[in-house]
Amino acid sequence: MFAMSGFLSRAPGPRLSGRLSRCFAALVFSIFAIPVAVCFWGFAVRATYRSEIMYNEGWNTYYAHQAATGQPLYGTRPDRLAVNYPPLSFHLVGALGSVLGDLNFAGRVLSLAALLWVALCAGWAARSLSGDTLAGAFAALFCIAWICFFTPKYVGVNDPQMLAHSMMMTAVAFYVAANGKSPFLLSAACLFCCLAGFTKHNLVAFPLAMTLDLLFRSRRKFALWAATAGVTVSLFAALTLWVDGPYAIQHLLSPRRYLVSRTVFLLGIFLRLFLPALALSAVWCLSSIRRPMARFLGLALAISLVAGTVFGGGAGVFVNVFFDSILAMATIAALILADVSRRAETGTLRWCAAIVMVPMLLSAGPGLAGFFNPAPRREILAERDRVYGEDLAYVRSRPGLAICFDLLLCYEAGKPLSYEPFTDGELMATGRLDPRRVAAELMDLKYAVIQADGSDSFFPPEMMAALRARYHLDRRSALSAFYIP
Repeated sequence: MFAMSGFLSRAPGPRLSGRLSRCFAALVFSIFAIPVAVCFWGFAVRATYRSEIMYNEGWNTYYAHQAATGQPLYGTRPDRLAVNYPPLSFHLVGALGSVLGDLNFAGRVLSLAALLWVALCAGWAARSLSGDTLAGAFAALFCIAWICFFTPKYVGVNDPQMLAHSMMMTAVAFYVAANGKSPFLLSAACLFCCLAGFTKHNLVAFPLAMTLDLLFRSRRKFALWAATAGVTVSLFAALTLWVDGPYAIQHLLSPRRYLVSRTVFLLGIFLRLFLPALALSAVWCLSSIRRPMARFLGLALAISLVAGTVFGGGAGVFVNVFFDSILAMATIAALILADVSRRAETGTLRWCAAIVMVPMLLSAGPGLAGFFNPAPRREILAERDRVYGEDLAYVRSRPGLAICFDLLLCYEAGKPLSYEPFTDGELMATGRLDPRRVAAELMDLKYAVIQADGSDSFFPPEMMAALRARYHLDRRSALSAFYIP
């Protein structure tokens, strides 16, 4: 099955006792886990600082505030602004933020907790399928390590991505526990798939894999699954209509550009880091195709790769479109480790070599990437927060509307969201919004301050011309440039 099969077929040689074997396994796991824990802790510390981690944070905070204050998210047709995410994350962050007193921090806390829960669900699934506690522990470790090293900006950030994955991996845990037999657990898995979809609507890999797997297993169970999905989606849709208004579909389908070059670029990043793990996962899935849960995981991995490749061309999309692939691979990788360990016979020298070599091979790409994407140092975060505080005081001092490319800055300054750079930029790029309309607003001095990142062309040409004609640079910080009439 694997290239090391010849190595595993040799004579066992000396064997460690059961206690020494467990100690050795714990030592190997600790050697891998300690740097991951340090990295995760660094990202947890980053979450306590005030300044923006990524653009989505301010955007999510605006709409979490809207949900928390009882304003319908989809109450009007989208014009210049669009809430192009499902509603659940905004309500959860809004509810927690009302308790903590800080919506953005609440979103970060949920994201950190969600990543840990994702890891626990993957670990439980691997432990349940393999009967190997070490494999379960490594499945959890792979989840955290690969996501921390692959996309550090998505760890502890106010964004619904990880929250949605936590619900989806809960569904996976229920599905594994059901093993195609328990109607109650299958219905619970379906419910959490729907919850995930109402948090982030592009997580399609695991639900489709479960659906196809059930179709192969039992048409009666498939009918139960389809009926549960139909009822649950209908109820959630009705609740969305009642609480958040009638225009959800129009908001979710807000236009954006699609670039094939972008999906090639993102797929290249993913493959450079995960090709060894992906290749081994594919071999394991093909060789274990007769095992029902191996078929399910193989389907999930294949569908996630196709979905990530297709979604990767959308403007604003990043490598998070491959998170489903990473989570499927993390679970499969742990099962590979369990199979290799079983073949090597616990306690033998080749078993000792296997539990060291297999995680190293599987994590080679993400591990190397981690050297170039460490958690930021506290002194850097403190300096960034200091500058952010000065920028915030400046924006607050300018009465009137504002445009911010750091939306969190405008939100904390008490400015309403009247121009959203990404959505408005995509509307202009796709021909749905005439840039001269916004340029006219600049000519009329509608905005009291405009914050940008300091580049020379952050607006389309018509708007840049209006900005240069009617505004001047009044302040430049280490983070931003500010223009006033």
